[in-house]
Amino acid sequence: MFEFLKNRMHNGKRFSVYGLGIILLLTLAVRFASPIKDGDFFWHAEYGKYMLEHGTLIPDHTIYS
Repeated sequence: MFEFLKNRMHNGKRFSVYGLGIILLLTLAVRFASPIKDGDFFWHAEYGKYMLEHGTLIPDHTIYS
């Protein structure tokens, strides 16, 4: 009789963990589904790429002008 109760409690805990995981994933998906609001994001990404390729923290601002 007690084994039956232990199994029910274990299944309930597993269900709650999966339920919380699904809620977390859905919350993150909704949060990051919005479009990028910064219009210069891709310029920043290009400058970052340039700085990584050339090993400098000071980019040449005339390369994309």
